Amino acid sequence: MSSMPEDEQPGGAPPAMVSVPQPEPRCGFDPNAGIGAGSTIVQAAGLGNLAAMRLLLNVSIDAALAKGNDEPHAIVAAAEALTFARLCAAHRVPMDVRTLAGALCLTSDRTRHLGLNDAADNLLGESVAILEQLADEGDEIAALASGQLVAAHPATAEIAKLVLSGTEK
Repeated sequence: MSSMPEDEQPGGAPPAMVSVPQPEPRCGFDPNAGIGAGSTIVQAAGLGNLAAMRLLLNVSIDAALAKGNDEPHAIVAAAEALTFARLCAAHRVPMDVRTLAGALCLTSDRTRHLGLNDAADNLLGESVAILEQLADEGDEIAALASGQLVAAHPATAEIAKLVLSGTEK
């Protein structure tokens, strides 16, 4: 259980927490040394540093946008961005939650270009669900973005309802 008092927990009541002990050194070398200076950032992100996670997210988004939709590097970078976005959004900062919605859209776009339309719609549906929840909390930009996504991809409205109800398609 978290050591934060219940009234200081992000989002109200504390969620069921998993005890995560600090990692003990297990080897005498940095397994990420091959990426040079980035190793320090990866280590910080791995230990929960939100700024480091955001940096890795932004690098992944930049890489995904720098390539063509169907290039393998763009697809891998979009998937990495989605993973980092989920980790950032777990901190429940509205900006990071919006970024998760954007990363879902980016990954959906890359997925759609592979011809995987159902998977792309599911990703967009999740994005719409997130944006709708932000809109319910007063985020007008999220409300606008959600409406535009549903207008462009009507199937996402039903998928979002399923996501919001806790059911998967």
